[in-house]
Amino acid sequence: FTPGLGGEERVRLRPRPGVKLHEVAIYRLRSLPISPRFAAQIQSERPLIALHSAAAVRHMEVELARLGVAQGDATGLALGPRIARAATREWAALYVAERPTDAALLAMAASLCK
Repeated sequence: FTPGLGGEERVRLRPRPGVKLHEVAIYRLRSLPISPRFAAQIQSERPLIALHSAAAVRHMEVELARLGVAQGDATGLALGPRIARAATREWAALYVAERPTDAALLAMAASLCK
């Protein structure tokens, strides 16, 4: 068996024939509301928002709408294409990291900030 470590909410894995996976949930996503103070900062600037999962995209879209933040003013930085496809509202821009790593996501953010 090959261990498949991930969150409780995850994409169903389809291993190659002959490979058996034992999937283990090692974390649970806990969505927290954006504080009014942080919302004010988002509204006063054009933020880059790192999106690490489809659930994070859904949560950010709900929170931005709840707070009345114009999502068209925010740029999304997705860890991968599946995550970017989870977006249902229009963002100012939505970029996908070259590789699904934090290092690639942060490098993309740094290049966009220049």
